[in-house]
Amino acid sequence: MTDRRLAKTPHEQIQGRVVRVDSRMCHVDTPKGTISCRVRGILFKQEKQFSRPVAVGDEVLIEERQTPPALVVKILPRRTYLARRKAGGRTRQIIAANIDQAIMVLAVANPQLNPRLLDRMLVAAEHGEFEPIIVLNKVDLLIDQADLTPICELYRTLGYRVVLTSTVSGAGIDELRLLLKDKVSVLTGMSGVGKSALLTSIQPDLALPSRQVSAATGKGKHTTTHASLIPIEVGGYVVDTPGIREFGIIDMEPWEVGHHFVEFRPYLSQCRFRTCTHDHESHCAVKAAVDADEIDAYRYDSYTRILTTVRNESL
Repeated sequence: MTDRRLAKTPHEQIQGRVVRVDSRMCHVDTPKGTISCRVRGILFKQEKQFSRPVAVGDEVLIEERQTPPALVVKILPRRTYLARRKAGGRTRQIIAANIDQAIMVLAVANPQLNPRLLDRMLVAAEHGEFEPIIVLNKVDLLIDQADLTPICELYRTLGYRVVLTSTVSGAGIDELRLLLKDKVSVLTGMSGVGKSALLTSIQPDLALPSRQVSAATGKGKHTTTHASLIPIEVGGYVVDTPGIREFGIIDMEPWEVGHHFVEFRPYLSQCRFRTCTHDHESHCAVKAAVDADEIDAYRYDSYTRILTTVRNESL
C-alpha cells in the first residue's frame, strides 16, 4: 500500500547580510540580489536578551517561499556588535552587528558638544572590541577652531583618532572617506549632529535626508527612522542609524568599567583588590593617579558617572 504521507520538501537556504530592519521585516543582500524577508517568529522567542532578534550587519540564512516574502530562519554567530539599553527601560537593542569600527559623530555646536556622551560611546566600543573613531562635525560654526584644541589633545593623547569635519567647507571629508574604505562602519551619535549629511558629502548619490536642529529644544530631529547598511563606492559599508539620545552601557559588571578607560589600564594591576571599582576602595592606584594629575580629572568624573549607571542597572 502506498504511504500517502508526503515528506515535506525542504526549502533552499540562501546566506545573506541584513541591510535594513523594519519591525518584523528586513531586507537581506544575497547573491540573488536584495530580498525582502519576514523574520521567523520563533527567533523572537529564542532571542530573549534583545528587543529584536535581527540587526543590520547580521549574516543570516533565508528561505524563499512560493508566496513572498522570504523567511529569515537562522542568524549566524556575530563577530562583534554594538548595543544599547533603550531609553527609559531595561530592554536591550542591537544597533549593528559584525562591524569593524564605530564613527562617533559629535557636533561642536548646534547641538552642543557633549563629551559625556562621547565617553559612554567609547566605553561601549572598548567593550565591544571594535575601533572607535571620533568625528567632531560642524567645525565651520566655530569662530576659532583653537577652542577644540584641549578636547582634541586629550583624546589623541589617549590614542584615539580625532577627525574635524564640516559638510559646509569640506574639511575632513577626504580623511573620513579613507577611514571608511573596505570597513564595515557604524555612524552613531545624537540626532542633529550631521551623520546623514556627512555620508552624503562622502558619496553624494546616497541622497540621504537631513534636517536642522530644533530651535525650541536645541536637540536634533530624527531624520533617519531605521538603521540601514549602505554600500559605499570606496569599498565597505556604513550603518546609518537613528539618532541616539541615551547611550546605555550594558552587559558589564561595575568593576569592569575601569578596564574600558584606556588611561586606567597601566594602574589596574597595582590596585589592592582585583575587583576594585576605583571610587571608594583603599590602596587604589587609579585614584592615586588622578590625585597626581596622571589621569585627567574630567575623564575620571565621566568614569564615576558611568560607574553609577552600571551599578544602578545591575541591581
